[in-house]
Amino acid sequence: MMSRFTSFCASLRFCVAVGLFGVFSFLNPPQSAEKVVKDFVTLFQAQDAAGIYSAMHPDVVGGKEISQSDVEEFLKQYKIGTLTFENSRIDRRMKAEDGSTERFQATLTFRGPVLAPEYPKPSVFEMVILWVLEDGKWWLERTFSTNFIVTTDEAYPTRAQDESAIQFEAAIAVLDKIGSDDEGSAALSGSITQGSAAKEYSDLEAIYRTERGPKGVDSKADGIQVLLNGASRSRGGLLDIYYGDFKAGPDDARKPLPWGMFRDYVQASIHSAKSLEKRGNTKAAKNIYRRLISLGRQFLNEPGGIQFAVWGTSFQKQGAQELVRLVGPGEKEQVLAFANVASRRLDLLQTALSCLDDMTDYKSLKSAIFAAGRSNDAIFRPWGINTLSILAFKGAPANQTASSEVGGTVLVRNTIMQKKALSVLKELESESSGKVKSFIANQKEWVTTHNVYGVVRPFK
Repeated sequence: MMSRFTSFCASLRFCVAVGLFGVFSFLNPPQSAEKVVKDFVTLFQAQDAAGIYSAMHPDVVGGKEISQSDVEEFLKQYKIGTLTFENSRIDRRMKAEDGSTERFQATLTFRGPVLAPEYPKPSVFEMVILWVLEDGKWWLERTFSTNFIVTTDEAYPTRAQDESAIQFEAAIAVLDKIGSDDEGSAALSGSITQGSAAKEYSDLEAIYRTERGPKGVDSKADGIQVLLNGASRSRGGLLDIYYGDFKAGPDDARKPLPWGMFRDYVQASIHSAKSLEKRGNTKAAKNIYRRLISLGRQFLNEPGGIQFAVWGTSFQKQGAQELVRLVGPGEKEQVLAFANVASRRLDLLQTALSCLDDMTDYKSLKSAIFAAGRSNDAIFRPWGINTLSILAFKGAPANQTASSEVGGTVLVRNTIMQKKALSVLKELESESSGKVKSFIANQKEWVTTHNVYGVVRPFK
């Protein structure tokens, strides 16, 4: 559980799409929006913890969620004294149709210190805040974003981008050559029954809520057999009830896949099988290991994205590495080869993912362009498009030195890189149709309306 001070800092430090961090009332209503913003800036720059605390909504103060010392600690840690107010603007004004509620959104900009040698220009601290007029008073209702921003003007591609792209393309080339080995996994999966495992996995969720503990799931848990029964099906049916790496769109009602549940039951299954081995029941143990290979096959056969590929390969690797100890000489070579290929595939998937996932200073931009251009690739293309959308509309995270200076994420804005990412997205969108075109549009919309570099819990 976060401390009260940590909760307070987090609520003010990162982009927030939902949840409010407090409400500030301003006297002498009704005031103009410009005067309201000016009053807030005065409190903020003066590091007036007592003034800020006294202006907070009674529900927050009365509930003892925040103390004055929490506010003081926040102001010290955030180094408010190093910020110089530059300007503010009223972004938009909103009024309910019946006139009962009035709001305005404002952006406040401060000049900050230099945060790292790699970013020699002064940083910018930007706050986007929503105010609401209620009972004749303006209340600070919600922060949409509070970010430190640095700028660079490096040209595309940088050396780091070239190196990352070379590594990414090399990993992809080997993965394409290795393939998915459907025949090998089918041969080692044991008996398969026709049908979908969606019901078994839905049932397993309910069981998991009662069987999971601080150390996972016990090796004698009832849910193990439910998992193994589901793994024996020809189809996992996972995408019927769960979405993959990304939702299909705003109306996608499917749930996120409970990765922790599958992980815990796979580990419990392995422990159960080893107990069977100790009791001399190697036949039952082998059947469990084969079921884990089959479970991995189900994940790999569904176009869920990188996580489906990584977890599916991991389950196959674990099952094969245990099975190889128990099979006879005639099958041992086949199982060992399968385990080695699964291990190699897993390393390559993780390498490729790291090239797309490391967005520091736009490092992943060139890899993302390559991935996004791979037609008929359900694993890497969605991640490439998502990465391009983030870099185009949000920028990139700064290095660790800069982040350590402010105790949180610092964004890097480079117009050259952002224009490059946006131009590739536009080109892909113009050349695509159907699901791909819709996915690009959905990603652009999602990224522009959500916090992608940090998750903030509601203030309460």
